[in-house]
Amino acid sequence: MTPVSKGVERLAVGKQAPTLVDSALKDFLTKNFTIVCGSMWPGDDEVLFRSLHSLDILPNLIWVPHELDFDHEKKVKGRLSSLGYKVVSFDLNIPLLSEGPLAIIVMKKGILAELYRLGAAAYVGGAFGSGVHSVWEPALCGIPVACGPRINRSPESKELIKSGVLTRICTDGELARWIEDCVVKKHGAQLQSVVNSIVEKHKGAATRIVALCESDKY
Repeated sequence: MTPVSKGVERLAVGKQAPTLVDSALKDFLTKNFTIVCGSMWPGDDEVLFRSLHSLDILPNLIWVPHELDFDHEKKVKGRLSSLGYKVVSFDLNIPLLSEGPLAIIVMKKGILAELYRLGAAAYVGGAFGSGVHSVWEPALCGIPVACGPRINRSPESKELIKSGVLTRICTDGELARWIEDCVVKKHGAQLQSVVNSIVEKHKGAATRIVALCESDKY
């Protein structure tokens, strides 16, 4: 299965599954600019914290680590609190705010695809370490996506960068400017159209690969 078809399949399954996020929280996050930070590592966190420190207006955050390290979670909560966030753990009774930014910490596996659909933008971790994690899930939601510099092992990342869906970030200043750009510009319809075109281009890829493997050319 190709990365595109796998991402489409996971998103489709997520849409059919019972929601883990209540309607009031969904409504709050979709109406107030929210960035979903998925598969985060310490290297990603440091760049994120520095970029947030330079912003005049902080976005809401959904922060999801790649590894469930509870010592690291405590450090992240402390750093976000010091920036001015109301930091809460993900559960079914999250207090919604009328003022101030909210940071939701998600120490739970298997729901990242659903959480990406709550964001106006997404940052995918890993690329300030060994390499970026899957960028397809947020991209298929039709939202702008950013990641760190190490994308060599991710051909889909290169394709999404060329299409304008994914932005490669090397510094905290670049991340801050990307966040500000996402707040100002309404990317949704345009990016969804681009992503739909990419998906159409890759349709039937698994069938073509099997046919090639079974042919004399392989």
